[in-house]
Amino acid sequence: PILGHVIHNKYKTSTVVRDNPMSLIAESFRSLRTNFQFIANESEKNVVLITSVITGEGKSFTAVNLGTVFAQNQKKVVVIDFDLRKSKIKQYLGIETNEGLSMFLSNHADLDNIIYPSGIENLDIIPSGTVPPNPTELISSARTSELFSLLKRTYDMIFIDSPPIGLVSDALLL
Repeated sequence: PILGHVIHNKYKTSTVVRDNPMSLIAESFRSLRTNFQFIANESEKNVVLITSVITGEGKSFTAVNLGTVFAQNQKKVVVIDFDLRKSKIKQYLGIETNEGLSMFLSNHADLDNIIYPSGIENLDIIPSGTVPPNPTELISSARTSELFSLLKRTYDMIFIDSPPIGLVSDALLL
């Protein structure tokens, strides 16, 4: 089903819902949230994968802003940057670290050490971490399933920013 659409971002920020809450684009994200709630099961923890065919189509932008509108609606939200090759989310939110998802998936960090506050109430971020030599193998490991099990204990909504589905198989694995 089509849940809605997001209008073109004319602002010079990637966090439009936070920075321009009265804008039409912020309203389009709120509309998506409302429509999503009609099809989602309220009693379950929802995991949403955001992907597209090629780079530059707005996956990270969509993940951050959807996460923001759900967080503003009193949901506990985490956005995971699963693009282990070309991360953008930490730049959008000003998170300066090399720790992140790749460290957890390779057993070099605990989950608590890779979750960062976004600066937006109820919204946490898991940045991608350092670029590993084997992103597809890490994503297909048992640690990915463990990650989701652990996150579902704390978060109402989990948004996954994935690499483009037309270029690599990572989104298919997820």
